[in-house]
Order: sequence, then structure tokens, then C-alpha cells
Amino acid sequence: MTKEWLSLLTSIDKIKSEFLVALAGFSLLLLFSPTWLLKALGILAVVATIRTWLGIALLLSLCLLATRAIGLAIRFGGYRLQRARSMQSIQQLTGEELGFLGEFIQQDVASIKAAVGDGLTGALMAKGLIFCASRIGDPLSGFPYGIQPWVRSYLQKRPELWVDHAAARAQRRAAHRGHFGH
Repeated sequence: MTKEWLSLLTSIDKIKSEFLVALAGFSLLLLFSPTWLLKALGILAVVATIRTWLGIALLLSLCLLATRAIGLAIRFGGYRLQRARSMQSIQQLTGEELGFLGEFIQQDVASIKAAVGDGLTGALMAKGLIFCASRIGDPLSGFPYGIQPWVRSYLQKRPELWVDHAAARAQRRAAHRGHFGH
């Protein structure tokens, strides 16, 4: 018996929202149309016979639509809450992390390569601020990482957060290359 209910629930979830809206609208139209209109259309007797089923269809479709709307609202609220937390976490990043993120904007690039074992990229990925742009890379030049679009937009509007850190990071990298260049 439980299997049948689960099967029914999963099949109900597959009904498209557009169909539910059409069903609710059609049921609503037939239930609340004036008698003269139903008579003119020649469906007064049919509507009178299935009136109870039309009411059930209307109620069921409205309940399913309301459930989907509530689910969307909950997911959207969770997404917004997560985004707000992530934006707040940007304020608590280290200078090195802000410098790395700033490089994307300063250089106007979609990806930046970093070493496989780079803890900085691992920390930024764990915070959901960057992502691994490709699984193909090499141990010497590194793997490409991309910045989340919302992070780029957020930092472009707030250069005071990253400009100085990106410049310091670039100087450290230049000094590091010069040290090993000899």
C-alpha cells in the first residue's frame, strides 16, 4: 500500500505547473460561469453532472500550485540567505584571499591558474567564492579557477576591499619570480 502512495506522489510531482494552471482556470471557469453562458455553449447538463469533480480538480490543482509556490519561495529565501552570508564572509577574508579575488577584476580575466595544493584556492572554494574552472591543468603552471559571477560583481562595486591587497600580492609574486630567476 505504501508503494502505491509513493508512486502516486512521485507522479503528481511530474505534472507541469502550466497544466495545473490550465486545469484550475478551466475548472474555475466552468464552476462559476453564469447559467445562461453554459446553456448557450450547450454544456449546462454536463457541468451539472460533473460539478463535484470540477470542484475537486480546482481544489487539488490550487493546492499543488500553492505547494510549488511555497517551495520556490523557501528555496529562493534560502538562496538569498546563503548569498547574504557569503557577502558577509567576504568582509572577513584575509588580505591574501582578497588579493587573489582582486586579480580576476584587475586583470579582467575569467580564470586564474593556481597550484594544485594551494590552500588559498581550497579555502576560497570551500567558501563558495571561486570554482575549479577545468579539471585539466598541469602540476607546474597549475589549474584554472574561476570567480563566482556574484563575487565579481560585488567586488567591482567595492574596490576598496581588494585593490591594495591585489597590488601587494602582485609585488610578492614578482619578487618571488625574481628570486628564483637568478
